[in-house]
Amino acid sequence: MKVLKKIVMIITSVIMAVTFSSCGLFEVLGLLFGGYFTPEISFEYELTEEDLTEFNGYVKDVEKYGMDGKNVFALNTALSNMLDKLEYIQAQYFAAYIGYCLDQSSAEAIADYTEAETMLTSARMDYLDVLKKLAEGSKIKDQLFPGWTEEDFAFLFVDNEKISALQLENSEITRDFYALEENETWSANVNELYVDFVENNQLIAAEYGYDNYYEYSSTEEFGRTYTPEQRATFRSYVAKYILPLYVDACEAQSSAHSALNDLQKVEYSAVFSNRQYIYDYINTYTGSLNDKMNAMFERKNATIFANGENALQGAFVNYIGYYGQPFAYFGPGYQDNFTVVHEMGHYTSLYHFDMGTLPYDLAETHSQGNEWMFIAYLEEKLNKGVFDVIRADRLVSGLGAIILSTVVDHFEELVYTAETPVKANEYQALMATVSEQYPNLERILEEKGVYSPFEYAQLVTIPSPVYYLNYATSELASMSLYSIAKTSGYKTAQTAFTKIQEGVSADADFVTAVNGAGLLNPFTETTYTKITSTFFTK
Repeated sequence: MKVLKKIVMIITSVIMAVTFSSCGLFEVLGLLFGGYFTPEISFEYELTEEDLTEFNGYVKDVEKYGMDGKNVFALNTALSNMLDKLEYIQAQYFAAYIGYCLDQSSAEAIADYTEAETMLTSARMDYLDVLKKLAEGSKIKDQLFPGWTEEDFAFLFVDNEKISALQLENSEITRDFYALEENETWSANVNELYVDFVENNQLIAAEYGYDNYYEYSSTEEFGRTYTPEQRATFRSYVAKYILPLYVDACEAQSSAHSALNDLQKVEYSAVFSNRQYIYDYINTYTGSLNDKMNAMFERKNATIFANGENALQGAFVNYIGYYGQPFAYFGPGYQDNFTVVHEMGHYTSLYHFDMGTLPYDLAETHSQGNEWMFIAYLEEKLNKGVFDVIRADRLVSGLGAIILSTVVDHFEELVYTAETPVKANEYQALMATVSEQYPNLERILEEKGVYSPFEYAQLVTIPSPVYYLNYATSELASMSLYSIAKTSGYKTAQTAFTKIQEGVSADADFVTAVNGAGLLNPFTETTYTKITSTFFTK
């Protein structure tokens, strides 16, 4: 969906370039950004071939009026109609996807999802084609594409048919991955799927002019602005500081759990299941942030809790431009309060940030940061023994995520930048080489009974390629919110979190946003000593 959102932004800029005053324009922008038109979200799947035919008619109108540029009003109307219909097709794609998430075994749901994805892909290709035609031959090209560089146009003139075919193949590979039986052949089967998945991704990157998919995805999909040198420095800090801190945190977690009495265990359990804790936390905020958090629970269909036997396990948030609203999905086993608070951080941010430009490490700071703010809130509400366990659990979880995410990212960079493609039977040895750069990593993880680095990589690198570095860097920035609460008070931490949510530029990069909100920078060594001192004073 990142590519689609970028294209929507291109179309919006085209509309603005040829329009001086139009109610239709503002209605369309309302569809995009939720400022004017916010009907109730519906996940009823109703997409038909007639919708695609109607869309194609609008595309032809855009070409007709855009090439000569004589009738600006008609061009604006055609562009508005095209964008409106595209947003509807995208909304129907989400409806089909949610249907699939609710029951992954349903043949009807799979067919609807496949159909919707195919139709959305076709619509995207059709209006990319009309953009190309306008860029090549329109008499008002300069008005339609103001400020565009040669690099911008090169990005537009990629082979979209080839890219779309590769993306559809990868979607099928991902569905095959989820459908694999958990038996003795599972690992080998994942490796075979991953070979094809990597090859497709490399071909996509090449179409966009990148040497490899790691660099393409880091830049174009996830909006990272830090350098390879910063990346290497970050990994060294994880090895030097986070690994030993993780060992200490696990020991503290074990001690805290052992100290709980039966009554405290009941309170501990309630923190994960009693939604009142979340509602009370939300009400510590005022103004727009309070409204946005509450909207996730109050708006119809804004939140989906799926409990079916064949429902997708996991939780996610996305934004539907047609309704001007985000929505959240929580599958079986992913409905505890901390997961809900995590996704609420994403949900809230999408009222301010556009998914097409939001750097993912900043996005994860919104969600992980909300968890740490929830922790800070609970400190004054829970029995100390119970709170010590809650904090220890979240610390162990966060540090473990930093470690595994960093190692997976390291592995993926080597896979995608290898001079010759890595073979299926070479992946495990490559991960072993990576793990050696993190002292005692395999032993530490084995002792703690968590996934080995290779097991974790197999679980995440197909569903979320090149994504996990975002999760590691953002966790460090998010932990600093708790550090602020400890040193300067909960209200000060709230101010910092509010700023990172809605007080920074909507197109800010991660490091600028973190620094601007007063959070700790994960590429600075003092961050790690401050985090260590927050949780452990030796």
